[in-house]
Amino acid sequence: MHKHVAGLLLTAITALPAVAADLLVNHTDALDPVPAGGTVEYLLRVDNNGGDTAVNAVLTDTLPAGTAFVGTVVTGGVTCAGPVASVVTCQLGNVASLANVTVRVRVRAATASVITNSASVSSDTADTDLSNNSADQSTTITEGADLSIAKVAIPDAAQAGAALSYTLTVGNAGPDGATNVVVTDNLPPGFRVTSLPGGCTQSGQTVTCNLTGTLALGASSRTIGPIAGVVAAAGGSTLTNAATVTVSSSAPPNAAQDPFTDNNTVTLNTPVTAGSDVALTKLTSSVNVSVGTRVTYTLRSNFTGDSPQNLTLTDTLPGSVTLDAGTVAAAQNGWSCSAVGQTVTCTRANGGGVAGFQQNIGDVVIPVIANTAGAGVVNTANIATTSSDPNLANNTASSPGVTIVNPGADLSAGKTQPSPALAVVGIPYNYGLSMTNSGPSTMSGAAVLTDNVPTGLTVNSITLNGWVCQELSGGSLVALSLPKLGPFVLSCARSFTVGSPLAINGTTASAVVNVTATAPGVITNQLCTDATIGVGAQQTLTITARPTVEARPDLDQQRHCGDRSGQP
Repeated sequence: MHKHVAGLLLTAITALPAVAADLLVNHTDALDPVPAGGTVEYLLRVDNNGGDTAVNAVLTDTLPAGTAFVGTVVTGGVTCAGPVASVVTCQLGNVASLANVTVRVRVRAATASVITNSASVSSDTADTDLSNNSADQSTTITEGADLSIAKVAIPDAAQAGAALSYTLTVGNAGPDGATNVVVTDNLPPGFRVTSLPGGCTQSGQTVTCNLTGTLALGASSRTIGPIAGVVAAAGGSTLTNAATVTVSSSAPPNAAQDPFTDNNTVTLNTPVTAGSDVALTKLTSSVNVSVGTRVTYTLRSNFTGDSPQNLTLTDTLPGSVTLDAGTVAAAQNGWSCSAVGQTVTCTRANGGGVAGFQQNIGDVVIPVIANTAGAGVVNTANIATTSSDPNLANNTASSPGVTIVNPGADLSAGKTQPSPALAVVGIPYNYGLSMTNSGPSTMSGAAVLTDNVPTGLTVNSITLNGWVCQELSGGSLVALSLPKLGPFVLSCARSFTVGSPLAINGTTASAVVNVTATAPGVITNQLCTDATIGVGAQQTLTITARPTVEARPDLDQQRHCGDRSGQP
């Protein structure tokens, strides 16, 4: 009989670890604070720090209260749905060990506050640490004002040399009122400003306008303009103008900021057609002249825009003047000039320069002689071009009114004497003889002073200072022998040339007469001048025998010495 021995099979069983993952959420906001109305972006990053793949991972994001959902940005096959009841759910798929997945969630807050976004993650795989599966992120929302700007040009296509203006319109889409708003307009180099609206300043080609008060949400847009100017660019070019609206960098911290900048700049292109604005001004060398003297008219021209073609200057002189030497210089600064009678005509092929602003064309000088007295004599000239001129108002220019008078000089005698008007018998003293020209013309030719030396006065000597002094006796001039006792007539003369006349309001040097009184009493000494209107000087002195006698007051007087009319 056989015996069977039952054998016992022993198997060693090793326990395997359970499948596990460790998901965690990193939660940040891209910008903090954010102006109301702006987009808040949350970056949600899910990491798997566990040893195994997290299968079917799901991220849920609870949006902050009072915000509007904008959207999500995902990569790598992640899909998001919702929000449903303010919750966005994103299917992350399988997240391998030590891998990560990111989701961007965007919302918009309408009012200033502090908002909080909450996110959590889970998967079908066991998670070794649930404490890091959720995270919150708080964001400060400040006041916001969505500013926008628009711009128009009038006209929308401009002619070179013509007027052009820009008008800016600033709007505010909120949600809050905007203060400390600044508009910066970078004008093109081919535009020259002629006037600015209130509240605007200019530096170079940059115009800065500060808006006052508050631009409220829903209020009417604020208009800035016109920024007026002229087109200095050439025809065929384009003026490109960019303007920007911002909240000032110096605004207080609580001022509403602009949550969007995409609508803060506007660029406007204005095409330029051909044109040239020629302009004329007229200068006069003097506005007060005498018959027979020279006056110079200067015709000064310029252009704005394109260089003008086939230019003509025409100046018909008034009847009160005639061309000096009967003609005008034929060639002047690129101009060709001629005269027929009282009309001067100058031509030029072109402006001689490139397109620009008030480019100088070249002066034309017309010398004339005043021939007839009159007041307010005006000379008018005109400039023309065959180019298209957008502004004819500045093609004509007139000189200031010139007053032409008959030549003449109002000469007056001047006499100095001791002060107080006292003298002592036997003690010499001086008096001076001079002449003053009160105009209206300079004085050239012979000037004569006549001094009636009275009885009781001896002329000892004369310091001439340019005068020639003689005795006038019986209507004739004779040599003066000094000393000489009065009465007698002293005549002193000097000459002035055209090149060196006695100027208007000019006074000659004095002939100094040294005299001695021979007896006490009152001496009256009269001086006259030959003049258009002769004005004399009368000298009255009290003569005493002793120096201790009190003097009487100065009785010096002036009076006319009689009519000595005529050109000296």
